[in-house]
Amino acid sequence: MTTPSLLSNGTRGIRINALAAGAFDTPMLNNAINRSTGGNPDARKKAEESFKAMIALGRIGDPKEAGEVIAWLCSDAASYVTGHTMIADGGLTARFR
Repeated sequence: MTTPSLLSNGTRGIRINALAAGAFDTPMLNNAINRSTGGNPDARKKAEESFKAMIALGRIGDPKEAGEVIAWLCSDAASYVTGHTMIADGGLTARFR
């Protein structure tokens, strides 16, 4: 079975987009920070602050913000957006683009 192309989906009103999520305050991120710092609270705080310093907005995202991006991509407001990967990372990777 072959995968339908983006073009054939588009003519049927199907839009295909993706979210490239950065750091969001989730159990997965918290577990990764805990593992990398050995669970040491002081080391954890230092690691978080170092990471936030690399993010243009200076903070880790709230998962609701990722949901808002997804909701927008699925809404009529984005009716002419397809084949797009939306980066929501607080500006972390902006300097590389």
